[in-house]
Amino acid sequence: VLDMIQSTDCEVMVQLSELEATLEDIVNLKVGDLMNLPQGVDAPLKVHIEGQPAWIGEAGRIGQNRAVKLNTKICKE
Repeated sequence: VLDMIQSTDCEVMVQLSELEATLEDIVNLKVGDLMNLPQGVDAPLKVHIEGQPAWIGEAGRIGQNRAVKLNTKICKE
């Protein structure tokens, strides 16, 4: 069972921010456009696993790669 679980793929998504935009704004986006986010670069990031909030983290780097450090596990009640 452990081998099966360890080799199973799952979706992990890191949410940088939320912003409101009109459908027209979204449709008109093109490569190179910048989106102004309402939070600073040091703000906590939400990490979702399979669509469910799981962790609060912070942006960082490992060598030349971007990374997310997991700080706080979100517990479901």
